[in-house]
Amino acid sequence: MNEDFADINALSFEDALSKLQEITNKLEKGNIMLEDAVQFYVYACRLQAHCRQKLESAHRQIDVVLSNKDGVAIGVDNISTDGSMDGVESK
Repeated sequence: MNEDFADINALSFEDALSKLQEITNKLEKGNIMLEDAVQFYVYACRLQAHCRQKLESAHRQIDVVLSNKDGVAIGVDNISTDGSMDGVESK
């Protein structure tokens, strides 16, 4: 079972989410030993925290992109179809 426990920090969001779904399926089937179930549960909690961190990081990056030069969020309404943003200073 240890080979299933990859280094979480090296996983992309998508890979971590996939592993989390696999663990959920294993736990839902209920045909694993209690000790293994506990290890899977702990690993799943770590994966979930990793996914949350990745999402929060992506959200912060989007907030930076959607902020004007004064640091005020401009929102998606100010993004044109060509990708340019009104009120955002280019670097």
